[in-house]
Amino acid sequence: MKIYKFLIVLVFLFFYNCQKNISEINFINLYTTTITSVKCENLKKAPSVKNVILSDEENDKLLNNFSKLKPAPNGLNIDARVYGSIYDGSKKLDFCSGIGVIEINNKKYLVDKYLRDNLITLTQGKR
Repeated sequence: MKIYKFLIVLVFLFFYNCQKNISEINFINLYTTTITSVKCENLKKAPSVKNVILSDEENDKLLNNFSKLKPAPNGLNIDARVYGSIYDGSKKLDFCSGIGVIEINNKKYLVDKYLRDNLITLTQGKR
């Protein structure tokens, strides 16, 4: 009986360690204009949000983009258009972004040209 419990635990641990983390982005059209800025919490509730599951290469490219960003000055807000999560190994990075500012794990950064172009490519179906 003990051997069966051990085997069950061993199989469970094997499958648990083999699970792949799924990176994804959710977005509305980046060129959409609104009268007031869209908060991340409101974007997550919007019915017209589209979803894209990212490949490992797309995850790594975003991770590389994120690593080069400069911190945003205090007081800048995000007019949200994109949110999602990517993985740096086993570490999950949650983000929410507009055209000029992105928040990654509760820290704000300025969106540079490379990240902006990458987000446009991912969200406009030109992958």
